[in-house]
Amino acid sequence: RFDPDMKAFFTRLKQQGKPGKVALVAVMRKMIIILNARMRDANATVLDA
Repeated sequence: RFDPDMKAFFTRLKQQGKPGKVALVAVMRKMIIILNARMRDANATVLDA
């Protein structure tokens, strides 16, 4: 439930002066992109088999 990379990304955005909610939405968007890529790769593997 804790990803050090996402925490570092959030902290970096906060240090750049982004408001908390803006930084949180950026982290959520990044997580969605990663999950979509995992699903895409998993589906490609299933189709190749």
